[in-house]
Parts: sequence; C-alpha cells; structure tokens
Amino acid sequence: MSEIRVDTISEKTSANGVAIDGLTIKDGGITATTGAIVFNEASADLDFRVESNGNANMLHVNGGSNLVGIGADPDLGVGLHIKSADSGASVAADCDELVIENSANAGISILSGNSNNGRISFGDSGGNQRGQVKYEHSTDDMIFNTSAAEVLRLYDLKVATGGETASDASDGGLTLQQNANDGKILSLKSSDIAHGMTAEAEADTYATFQKDNATEGGLRITGLSESGAPGIRIFADVTSESTAESTTTEAAMMVNARLKDGSGLTGAGTDGNAFAVVGNGGSVQFIVKGDGELFSNQSATVGTYDAYEDAQLVRAFDLNHMQGVINSKFDKFVQYNKDDLQKARLIGKDENGNATSFVNWTGMSRLHNGAIWQQYEKHQKLAEAVYEMAKETLGADKADAILKKHDIKLLN
Repeated sequence: MSEIRVDTISEKTSANGVAIDGLTIKDGGITATTGAIVFNEASADLDFRVESNGNANMLHVNGGSNLVGIGADPDLGVGLHIKSADSGASVAADCDELVIENSANAGISILSGNSNNGRISFGDSGGNQRGQVKYEHSTDDMIFNTSAAEVLRLYDLKVATGGETASDASDGGLTLQQNANDGKILSLKSSDIAHGMTAEAEADTYATFQKDNATEGGLRITGLSESGAPGIRIFADVTSESTAESTTTEAAMMVNARLKDGSGLTGAGTDGNAFAVVGNGGSVQFIVKGDGELFSNQSATVGTYDAYEDAQLVRAFDLNHMQGVINSKFDKFVQYNKDDLQKARLIGKDENGNATSFVNWTGMSRLHNGAIWQQYEKHQKLAEAVYEMAKETLGADKADAILKKHDIKLLN
C-alpha cells in the first residue's frame, strides 16, 4: 500500500487502534513502535498541512517550495516562514532562514525571568557567542557585544561604550569608554574630504578626539582641512552680551583654566600658564598667565627699529588711523607712512598686500621700548650740552650746583 488516508478516527475505533507495519493510528495520535515516522519519503510534490480551529494552514509544509509555514502557506525564505498576513515585501537572500511577516506590525518576543536575561547570540567556528544582543532584566540594561566583548550599553536613559556601567553623563547622555587604548576615541569623516595627511588620520577624516597624554589624560582635538580653510573654527552665539570690564564679567566665549584643589577645583595660580598658543612646528609661542599677564615668544621674529626714528614711527601709526588724533605742528616732519608701518610689520595686510586695521602689538611694544630709549639718549645729550654751556658760562662749581638742585644726573 503506497498511501494511507485517515479522515476520521471515530469513537467506534477499537482501543488498540489501527496497526500497519508498526504504525498505530488511534484517538491518542500516531505512534511508531519501531524506527521513525516519515511523511513523503519519496520526495513527491506533496504538502503536509495541519488545521486548527480557525486556520486551515496552522502548520503547512510546502513540499514543492521546501518551506515550512506557520499560519499560512509559506512563500518567503528558505526555512521557516511565520506569516500572519501578507506584507507585500521580499526577503534578503543572506538572512532568510527565518521570516516573520505581517501586513501591520511584526515582531519577536523573548520572555525571561525578572532577574535573568534574554539574548540573541551570533557564533561561528571560532566561538558560539562572537556577537550578542542581550537584555538584563535585573538592571534593565540593553547590551551589545562584538568580538565576544561588550561594546555598547543602553541603561538608565544613558548610552555607554566599552563596558562602562558607571556613566557620569546625565539622562540622554553618552559616555565613551576606551579602557586602556590610546588611539582616537572619536573620528568625524566625510566622503567630500581628501586632505592627504594620513600620518595624522585617514584622508576622509576631518576631526578627531583623543587623550592628550596616554597615562595622564587631557583632551586633544584635531581638525584637518584640505586647504587654507581653518582646521578648527569655533563659534560662540549668544542672545545678549556683557559690556562690563571686571573680574566677574562674562563674554560670548570664555576659557577657564582650573587647578586641582583636593577633590575639587580652584582657579589657576598667579604665575600658572592658563592658556597657550602653539605654533612654529609645535613650540609654544604665546602664553596667558593666571593673573592675566601676556607672554609672547619673540625668538623667531624679534626685531628692533633702530633704523627708524622710533617716535616718528609711533606718530606715523597715529596719523595712519586718525582716530581722535590732535594735529601737531611737528607732524609735517614725520617721514614715515603706512607703507613703512607695513614694511616694519607693525600693521597687518590682506591677501593682496594692502594695509589693514590690524596691529602687531608685540611689535608695537618693542617699538615703544626703542622710542623710550631714543628719547632717553636725546635727553642725555641735551643735558650734557646744557651742562657744558653752563660750565663755559658760570664755571664748573655753579654748573654742578645747578645739576644737583634739579636732581639731574649725567651718565658720564
């Protein structure tokens, strides 16, 4: 006999049921006394279907398509297709062993104990949990693992990486934990960028964040630009501004350098370096001290103005901007103009070499020093000339008395 069809097992069936070659069919089901129960061993295009009270395809093995369906005749994937309603969608070939489909919402529930976890693991020949998605019900943490290690945790309305479980970010915040690694903790990329500075970062990276010191911390921010565009540009946008000049005033942008004080912080010390500008191949060029003093390195650009009449150069600067300058009868003797100021690098220039309103204040400081010394020299020469005249006219004793009376000391 090639086929047995059982439509109904009636109450009249004997207690022993119907037995055929070790297969017993009765009210309790189908029992094999030896071997196994095999349906469609001949591999014919035949379906195996089990109906429930309200679904004709509660379980459906489609022999022609080699699919198993739950809830409907399967038509997607290569394995098991659980279908509540047709969504009209297709399924990707590299993830089609299990397909769950509905025309509305569809999903899978993993239900665990209150103090246990539910997980999905991804394994290969190197390990059966190389990747994992896990929910810890005892702490309500969602955890993602790759390479058999935790890389991301969502908990207490926070996001943390690297196995961090004590985030100091606020709700909705992000904590990045790189453990003992010393590389970049954050990189920003764009396919529009190709700066070529690959010794610093990949060519399409335009910004990175990392520890400044491998064992002591600090933050290093690096911006990378293809051309003369700024590597880093910072904007401070405010709705109002402060115009006060005091120790408690605020500004649109502020730099606050602080020093460890026990477990807390205090302001930078009077002589502490609060802010520095690095240039010239990595050397510090400009320092702001904790008390506001400014220090500029002039070893590379230092220059004096001994070739100029310094006082006239200072006056030329005033005459150049003409802001609140009172005319002097001696101005006609000033022999310099803005070209001389620009040549001396006392004022700025634009890309075309035209003078601008920018002022080189370190250069002006040196110029003022030179002007003071030149005036001191002229004062001494004048004093010496007057003294010589007094000696010729009144004699040395009276000339010395005049110097003493007016507290004038000659250098020689």
